Amino acid sequence: MIINSSNALHKRTERIFFLYRNYLFSKSLNDSDQEIFSKEYSFDEEQISFINDIIANIDTLETKIKEFIPESWTLERFNYIEKAILLNGISEIIIAKNKLEIVIDESLNFAKKYSSSEASPLINAILDKIGKDKNDSFLSKLVFKKIGK
Repeated sequence: MIINSSNALHKRTERIFFLYRNYLFSKSLNDSDQEIFSKEYSFDEEQISFINDIIANIDTLETKIKEFIPESWTLERFNYIEKAILLNGISEIIIAKNKLEIVIDESLNFAKKYSSSEASPLINAILDKIGKDKNDSFLSKLVFKKIGK
């Protein structure tokens, strides 16, 4: 899905900030919200489709993330930007099928810049475990929205 590294970084950054905003305002997207994509972000159709897939599957993806959070933490303990980094990371691994090492590296760089020092190593460990997990039975719960003009 994502190929050019500088372009991929730009897309990833915009996507994480969009997901952060989504958490911040606890807002689900509907068809009338599609104008947000074009007015405030430089998302192409592929990005819009990917974000729609993330939002449509947010509960399933968060449930999967929770499986790999240490007992001493909860998903709710992560701040919104950390949740957005995790949500984007799991989505890139599971939905977009991007390379695990690249997703973890970029997510960790983002976490080091925007999250707490406590959360960065957890984000790294959680995404690594998700990427190496062989139990994909939850994949049947994922739904994909089709958008178009």
